[in-house]
Amino acid sequence: MTHARKLAVFGATLSALMCVGCASLSAHEPAAEAQTANPVAAEAQTALQRWVAAAAAPTTPIACSVPDGNAPEAVARFRELAQRINTLYGTIYGDAQRLASGKRLAADATGRTQAAITARYQEAIRAIESARTDLSDYTASLRDDSAISNITQRLEWTRTLVAFGKDTGRLAEQLSECATAANLLLREGLSTSAAEGQAPAE
Repeated sequence: MTHARKLAVFGATLSALMCVGCASLSAHEPAAEAQTANPVAAEAQTALQRWVAAAAAPTTPIACSVPDGNAPEAVARFRELAQRINTLYGTIYGDAQRLASGKRLAADATGRTQAAITARYQEAIRAIESARTDLSDYTASLRDDSAISNITQRLEWTRTLVAFGKDTGRLAEQLSECATAANLLLREGLSTSAAEGQAPAE
């Protein structure tokens, strides 16, 4: 197989694997993890409570299953992205769990809760979109990674493709969960804050 042909196959295969990985994770993982992940009751009423009940509790960053020796630079960059995305997920999950359990979200320095909520989650959404862009750029850059394209054994090359496809798909799924929760936090946080502001003083 020529180098140009190999790169073309690489790009097509990796894109397909990312889509399959995302679809598989979306269909199967949350239900399995939800059995042990969260304290929120199954009969939760709000969309945010339902998200917390189904979401996986944050743990360690998603690991790259490609051996370091196969593509050392790509693996190192994957780990950096995974750490960044995991930090985003952990922060948003913690906020979601607090609001879903009835706790208030923090106000800003001037005591304005709604302004603080708007600023915090608009910034979170921007951070998620930035990470998505970087993940897409990272995936595209794998096509030019000489360590991958120079793998001579066909089976090992295919295994590397499959592993990167699944791993990047898992990162994309985690970012999707972040985006869902951030939007729910923004919407329900503002709604809760408005309702509290209208409640009569005790």
